Amino acid sequence: MFGLSTQNFRLLLSAVVAISGVLLLIGVRAGVRLTEQFFRDHAVTDDYLSQVPAVLVPTRLLRLLVQGVVLFEVALLLLYVWGYGGIVGQIGEFIVDLVPLLIRTGGTLLLLAGLVLGLNLVRERITSLSDEVDRMTDHEERVLLRMAHLLVFVAVGLATLSLWSFNLGNLIIGAGFLGIVVGMASRQILQSGLAGIVLMFSRPFEVGDWVEIGDDEGTVTDISLMHTHLRSFDGEIVTIPNDRVDASTVVNRSEHGRLRLDVDVGVDYDADLDVVEGVVVDAVRDVDSVLDAPSPEVVGIEFGDSSVVVRVRFWIDNPSSHRKWRARTAVIRAIKTALDEAGIDIPYPVRNFRPSERAVEADAERIPRSK
Repeated sequence: MFGLSTQNFRLLLSAVVAISGVLLLIGVRAGVRLTEQFFRDHAVTDDYLSQVPAVLVPTRLLRLLVQGVVLFEVALLLLYVWGYGGIVGQIGEFIVDLVPLLIRTGGTLLLLAGLVLGLNLVRERITSLSDEVDRMTDHEERVLLRMAHLLVFVAVGLATLSLWSFNLGNLIIGAGFLGIVVGMASRQILQSGLAGIVLMFSRPFEVGDWVEIGDDEGTVTDISLMHTHLRSFDGEIVTIPNDRVDASTVVNRSEHGRLRLDVDVGVDYDADLDVVEGVVVDAVRDVDSVLDAPSPEVVGIEFGDSSVVVRVRFWIDNPSSHRKWRARTAVIRAIKTALDEAGIDIPYPVRNFRPSERAVEADAERIPRSK
């Protein structure tokens, strides 16, 4: 052909194939570089997109893969040119049989790459949402992130199983029965977990709040999906299951940033209550930890055995157990000092015993008369 021998013609075709292969390898290298540059130029507006070249387009691996395919094709062409068509045919049949497996493997790798990108995207979006929403706590952000990650894992897992021709119907039925068995065996755990999710959205308290949950009282130190942790005023750590928290009455003394305290005082029946009120209110106002608004007030409670009982009401800010007792102590001292200076007595209980005449006569009979 063209005046060339078969040997020379094969050499010419081999040279053409080899040169074409080299040009393809150079083109692949240039194409990968252009792809990297494209993603760098278009990933500046979103942080998570900057990870696309490293995840969905692992450039070094992609370059090696394409270069390997090109070299393999060049080798097949050279075998065919030099009369080894039978071997090329056998290799072709093997590749055709291998194509479904390669497609599934490639699809699985793409799903795994999508999983990594999806997890990063979810983290970026939830972090951004947490920065925009001031009332979202770190605990709520962590729980929301775990739930979102779980959904991404489930979605990618189901897609992978479907890609490998698993029967998802039977799998879902089996998972349903397994869920029923596990749910019956761990009902308490599931209740606590669901209650933890409810607490996350209802938010009756936050970490650092002074709360009373049923019979337990203290400062919230941690809120997990299963438990709420309090530090009692004795320094003990109290762990309460979230289902019990959800079923109990919760009193949050820190939510509004202030707390009203009461102190009962008994004054003498001879005292002028208007004067008592003025003296007590002025004394309480001078205490540093007492708020000016709402202003302290004095209300009558009852007529006691030895005194008229009045109740002093006042407010403190940033309530905590420590501030509560400091404020009460300071107020009691101030009231005692002010009443003493005003000459108003705080009487203690007094009982008068009046024996009956019969009792006096009986006692007289028991006492021997002096001789």
